[in-house]
Amino acid sequence: MVVAVPLLNVRESHGLHLSHDSVKLIKFADDTTLIGLISNNDESAYRREVDRLVSWCSGNNLELNAQKTVEMIVDFRKSTVPPPPPSVMDSPITSVESFRFLGTTITQDLKWEPTISSLIKKAQQRMYFLRQLRKAKLPAQMLVQFYTAIIESILTSSITVWFAGATVRDKQRLQRIVRSAEEVIGRSLPSLQDLLCLNDSNEPEAVDSSLWLMGHQSPVDSIVCSSLSPGAQTPTLLLLSSHTELQASGHRTTPY
Repeated sequence: MVVAVPLLNVRESHGLHLSHDSVKLIKFADDTTLIGLISNNDESAYRREVDRLVSWCSGNNLELNAQKTVEMIVDFRKSTVPPPPPSVMDSPITSVESFRFLGTTITQDLKWEPTISSLIKKAQQRMYFLRQLRKAKLPAQMLVQFYTAIIESILTSSITVWFAGATVRDKQRLQRIVRSAEEVIGRSLPSLQDLLCLNDSNEPEAVDSSLWLMGHQSPVDSIVCSSLSPGAQTPTLLLLSSHTELQASGHRTTPY
């Protein structure tokens, strides 16, 4: 089982370290995420680290807001009994079917349609401005620059996380935006697959980290899929996300 927890403000959590190899701490900007791999239904290491995290916050004058803490469990086994949720400050954590993490919607079934639909909607809205610029007779090169900065950047947001797990239909929906932009500009544009390969070659460390976090179709996917395959011992993928406010030294900070 893998566990992910975006919890703390990074400025306050630089001194926090974990003691179990199966539980990792990932920091990005002002978010801190706790990720744990749980096997054989043994959640003890994960829960100890959650408790340790709560204690660490208390000892460093940080207050976790349990009301804004949620848990999502992804379990591919046919018959399961949901484990009792952990608690923060004696308050049980709410279980949800999906949550947004750094702009990407993660669901219990690890389907990326909600994220892709959101990106397509944003890109379609920006296509209006591309058409207006063409009507204003801007040079094709400037239209390409606008597309790259305003539209392509939307379509490729977190692409290293979700593209490999996207359905053929969703990939076609995304590519239709690219083709529409090509018709407006009058030039060929790189496909999303080409952009993904370019991104993989330029940022391998960032790609590995983000994909391991999402736990779906990644460079370590052989490890994940082998344990999920029929006949093998099937772990549970548990994502614990805490969207929380922290009180420190008399002021309040809010992740995201």
